[in-house]
Amino acid sequence: MNKKILQSFAAIAMFGASAFWAQEFSFANEISSDVVTIDKIWNDENSFAGISENAALEFSSEKIDAYLEVEFSLGTGKSNETSETNHLNFAWTDLDFWLRFRPLNFLTLAFHDDLWMNGSYLPLWDDNAPAGGLGSCGFTLMVEPLEGLRISATMPMENLDDEIANFLNGKEEDGESKPFNFGFGAEWDFGELFSVGAKVGDIIDSEGIYFGVFAMVRPFKSDDLIIRAGYGHYEGVGELEELDYSENISLAGKNIFNASVEWNVSDFSIVAEIVADTDADDEDESIYDMYIGAGIGYAFNENLSVGLGGQCFLDFGETEAKPVFGFEPSVACAFGNHEFSLAVDFEFCDGDIFVKFPISYGYSF
Repeated sequence: MNKKILQSFAAIAMFGASAFWAQEFSFANEISSDVVTIDKIWNDENSFAGISENAALEFSSEKIDAYLEVEFSLGTGKSNETSETNHLNFAWTDLDFWLRFRPLNFLTLAFHDDLWMNGSYLPLWDDNAPAGGLGSCGFTLMVEPLEGLRISATMPMENLDDEIANFLNGKEEDGESKPFNFGFGAEWDFGELFSVGAKVGDIIDSEGIYFGVFAMVRPFKSDDLIIRAGYGHYEGVGELEELDYSENISLAGKNIFNASVEWNVSDFSIVAEIVADTDADDEDESIYDMYIGAGIGYAFNENLSVGLGGQCFLDFGETEAKPVFGFEPSVACAFGNHEFSLAVDFEFCDGDIFVKFPISYGYSF
């Protein structure tokens, strides 16, 4: 049976059981599309960008929390490697879930849950630094011996659709034994003022071990000003240290720093962030060494807001890939449980341009 289908059945069964204990839940549904892409940078073609349907459910209770997110899309693609014609197709593009069970007030059993540290979040990119998770896509045991202190031990099991398992007695890979994978982490949240945490992963694997340290500060003990910063060191080069911005751009390295500032004053919101790799030794032209992003938003009222974001990607490695600059003006309208947004996304590289037109309608309660 297809593994995506097995994942779906497992997630549905999980939610069926969770519903018996649910005290509150939330639901969000979004239909979105980039409409068309005008691509003179990456593929030198114009194409229909497809339509995506995304739905997310979250349950919470005293003992059990659960989350399920599914997404499928209508897009175009070639039916096989030799085909020269694009065809319309439906495909799963995302299936994510996690479950947390608290048999005791100080003990949490987490399944398929990254449990991100506060300082690892990138608000504009809307992603987390890879080493910033106290948990993993496997099983995590977390204890809270003191208020605000979380200590975790996690055992990754890769994604359900990968042909990779976590072998207790080692695994032969390319003639070498791959040891059992596990990690430890902790984060201390000092009320609303600040939090600090650290994680060590792949402890037994000397060629794949990694660690990260992250912190978040709220100087005014509120969301008016939030400062985040972190550092991750990765002994091996692979998925762990890679952040995907799009299908064409990512950032990776052995030493990655991240920092961001969010400032909310009156009806304005301002965000600035940076991610940098200090190694600059990659040979892939799609992998960059530094990302800088900034954005500003203004809310006219509860129903109408506008925003302007910008970013640049720089490469200092052997390939010396050309810098990529981009900006995105946007507008969002909200009416009760409904929200409509429209934007235009521009990217520029070496005199060429890439344009898409993100549009979305969302409903939530």
